[in-house]
Amino acid sequence: MKELIKSLAKEFDEAGIPFSFDAGTALFLQGVEYDGMDDIDISVPWALLQRVHQLLDGPTPIDDRGGWAKFRFEREGIPVDILSYKGTDLATDPDRVALQLGARTVYAKSLAFFQRNLPPDDPRRPAIAERLANRH
Repeated sequence: MKELIKSLAKEFDEAGIPFSFDAGTALFLQGVEYDGMDDIDISVPWALLQRVHQLLDGPTPIDDRGGWAKFRFEREGIPVDILSYKGTDLATDPDRVALQLGARTVYAKSLAFFQRNLPPDDPRRPAIAERLANRH
């Protein structure tokens, strides 16, 4: 999975598209392992969503859900969801962190974001708290 994530990051970097790994992918990249990691989630700026869709040959139609939109494609048999949220700027997102994945820098939603926003009964919360506690 990490090799595919690096490959996708390289593709977005080469196309000049800011991105951030999101949801379970962001947790996985920061060492939070749990059952259910079965896809890759990538956020891109709203203004570039159409360009990303074209870059990936329009695998599925863009599903505009009002304040956000997404589309899906598969790479190496793994589903990849491209997400975009109206009014967000990845470059200034305080919850976007840089991570090293081998020699490549990738970006992901921070553990602190998930700690603040996941429901209290989310089963990933203990693993997130443990990772945050072990960083200090």
